[in-house]
Amino acid sequence: MARVRKADKKIETTSEAGVVARPSLELCRELIEMSSDWIWKLDKNLRCIYSNSKVADIIGYTVDEIIGKRPFDLVDKEEAERIKTFLSLQKEKRPLL
Repeated sequence: MARVRKADKKIETTSEAGVVARPSLELCRELIEMSSDWIWKLDKNLRCIYSNSKVADIIGYTVDEIIGKRPFDLVDKEEAERIKTFLSLQKEKRPLL
């Protein structure tokens, strides 16, 4: 059986084997950083507010360089127009094809 204890305002679950489960936020961060995929989050203005470090391997930018950029800043003008069209259709919940 697992038991729950409260220590330093953190709740930890200890299994019978004595393994302490980490808080889920910390675990998610570790999984994101270990991913072989580039994972990023955009704000409502489509500016990057989070990126894992895989961005450097995939597109050559560091995390510090990608923060604040929009998808349109990373591609040529023709591709930027396609992205804008896609996002517009998605916002209107219209079919992509």
